[in-house]
Amino acid sequence: MMRRRRGPGLLGVVAVSAVTSSVVGGHQQKVAAEQAASADAAQQQAYAQGAAAAQDQAAAQAAAQAQQQQMAQMQAQMAAMQAAQTVPAAPAAPAAPDMATQLQQFAQLKAAGLITEEEFEAKKRQLLGL
Repeated sequence: MMRRRRGPGLLGVVAVSAVTSSVVGGHQQKVAAEQAASADAAQQQAYAQGAAAAQDQAAAQAAAQAQQQQMAQMQAQMAAMQAAQTVPAAPAAPAAPDMATQLQQFAQLKAAGLITEEEFEAKKRQLLGL
């Protein structure tokens, strides 16, 4: 009597091995492709973030330059306004003769006898604010 084998024969084992290796190989290829795609996506995202950061920095620099120009314009306007305010005023014409001149005139009037000593002293006190 012949003995029967249990399980697959040699050809069955070879066939199962071939199918298994192709399935495993296909799975490995799929995983490798997914990893490559993930790496590409990460690289593209990093590039996009770098580009966005560069744009943000350029925008910040442009804003800073605009503020500097605005500040320079304001300073120029302030300088012009200050220059306009510092125009020298014309000297005022003397409204009344100064105190020394008035005292001399009253002394001459007293010497000429046109006013008394008391009148002269009263005018002198008035001029000196005593």
